[in-house]
Amino acid sequence: MVTAVVNIKAPGTLVRGGSAFFCFDLNRVLQTIERAVYEGLRSFRSDYMGNPVIVICMVLSTLFIVMEIADKEYRFSFRYPVLVVAMTFGSYLAMYAPTYYAGVGTPFGRMSNLISFYFELSFIFDIIYVAGYVMNVLRRRGKNMPASVKEMWKRYKIYLIGMAMLVILFHPEWYRNTAVVRTVCYLASGEAEQFGREMDERYEILLNDNIKIAELEPFSVSAGVLFYYDIVEDPDEWPNYALADFFNKDIVKLKEK
Repeated sequence: MVTAVVNIKAPGTLVRGGSAFFCFDLNRVLQTIERAVYEGLRSFRSDYMGNPVIVICMVLSTLFIVMEIADKEYRFSFRYPVLVVAMTFGSYLAMYAPTYYAGVGTPFGRMSNLISFYFELSFIFDIIYVAGYVMNVLRRRGKNMPASVKEMWKRYKIYLIGMAMLVILFHPEWYRNTAVVRTVCYLASGEAEQFGREMDERYEILLNDNIKIAELEPFSVSAGVLFYYDIVEDPDEWPNYALADFFNKDIVKLKEK
């Protein structure tokens, strides 16, 4: 909350967005919270609970973490599992708020990636914390996991992983759009190699100090799964300006098609 207020009241933010838009408005804050919670819950349902691959990985992660914790004793008490889960999930929902308050809308690009990474890490953290709490409660009551269950887990966990992999492999629609599959297809198709050759041709021009107005050929293939902003014909657009500044050029632009 403190960092949000500092951001909202910062002079640079006021200059960028205008004082009327970025001034602290309680009504806007409440609307932002409502939209952030709604979008966070919607994404949780569609991106995570609606994705079989992620659900299977979550279940496997939970089993491995619980079985690992079951064999060990910790001095840490894990006293507040409900509060910890509420705080981590609330932080996940709060990460949707800045773009809504700024009027940008739903987070996109690297912002959505950061939210996704945070959720996955916080989910694992919550599993560890809750499992630690449950195990400590059981130990205080004199109950431990039966040795037969531990032995069965050690013997069959590799088969469980293999079964999960087979289930996923038999459903291509589950994994077709994952980064791994898209990257393999991009490499196998030859597009990655072609993109590399065309990028090398661009570098010959960009690294030539005698050329101050660089006109570059458009790519004939896509950048695949790379996070990439290509330049455009207008040299005043920010990708062109940034590229020109980096390579010490006066102008960088695409050749007209």
